[in-house]
Amino acid sequence: MEMTLNKLTKYKVTFMRQIILFLSLSILSLTIRALPVATVTHVKGKVMFEDKALIKGDVMARSGVLSTGPRSFVRVTIKEWENAITLGPNSKMQLDLRKKTTKKKYQFLSGSCRWKTLKKGKKKGVIYTRRVAMGVRGTDYLLKHDDMLNESEVVVFEGAVSMKNVANEKEMIVREGQWGGLGGRFGESLKGPIDLPKKFVEKFDRTLKFKR
Repeated sequence: MEMTLNKLTKYKVTFMRQIILFLSLSILSLTIRALPVATVTHVKGKVMFEDKALIKGDVMARSGVLSTGPRSFVRVTIKEWENAITLGPNSKMQLDLRKKTTKKKYQFLSGSCRWKTLKKGKKKGVIYTRRVAMGVRGTDYLLKHDDMLNESEVVVFEGAVSMKNVANEKEMIVREGQWGGLGGRFGESLKGPIDLPKKFVEKFDRTLKFKR
């Protein structure tokens, strides 16, 4: 009888350990799935994520620098953040994918990029350059940053963008059909925004534009 009770006790302990292990793995799996990932949907030419060359369908699940070579571009979607970002030729962006909520999700280092919000009404996030923090209130805009001149500029196609000088926290709102710039040729303080002629907006709008 005693041996039977001992066997039953050992069985219960083993069973409980298995349950705990199963729950732990389930929680870990849910946590991993909740983390943001960047999926490559369009790619042309030489595109790298840190030391890996990217092709269409690749998934990035760690933080690092996304970069493009001459005559190259890449578009990535991050569904957890409801964003699609296209990098133009000779461009670099630091992605922080360590957790779902982080201050500097996107640090745009150089080149040109097109931002597209996939779902209206969602919190849009912020893109940082060395000069500005772009608080995204709109759903579609083009951002350029020249690292040598340390200047940033934006053209908004839909919605609005909060353009903030990181040096002094001063801010201006750039709305649909407008341009804003800071640094280098554009001066050390925010001026504007500037209303663009329709033909200029249409010309900029053809830059790095793809269907979803």
